Amino acid sequence: MIYLYHSCLVNKNPNAIFRRGLLFYFDEKYTQDGLHYLKQASNCQLVEAVYVYGLVMFASHDVNEKEIGLKILNQTFPPIPDDVVAVRTKVYDLIHQTWRMNSHPFADVETRCPISSHNGYLPKRNGFELKKLECMSCFWAYELKLFVN
Repeated sequence: MIYLYHSCLVNKNPNAIFRRGLLFYFDEKYTQDGLHYLKQASNCQLVEAVYVYGLVMFASHDVNEKEIGLKILNQTFPPIPDDVVAVRTKVYDLIHQTWRMNSHPFADVETRCPISSHNGYLPKRNGFELKKLECMSCFWAYELKLFVN
């Protein structure tokens, strides 16, 4: 089984790269390596990788990285909350199959829209209720809050 996984990594299988990125990113010792693998899988257009990499970048305290994350997320996902909920569910399932999540990388993350005058989104039972359609930053701030929790 380990040989098969290693073979997938050597052959640049996006799913294997994504799993490696998840494992490494949420391990306190290999956060930068994990980010590298998540970016690599995201560049292969693996939807789950784009979601995680985009949220990680959006969660950054660096304004430029936050903007990069928002751009990645907005380019990949249509403003349809149900699609995002489906991807989040897939990522959660993978996380629970693989390991217990170490939330250290998200310890001091601001999960509100950086534009303080926005009220953003209100949670609904299975998704989101949009208050301001023009602000995708509010949408992703709320999604980040769900992911971190």
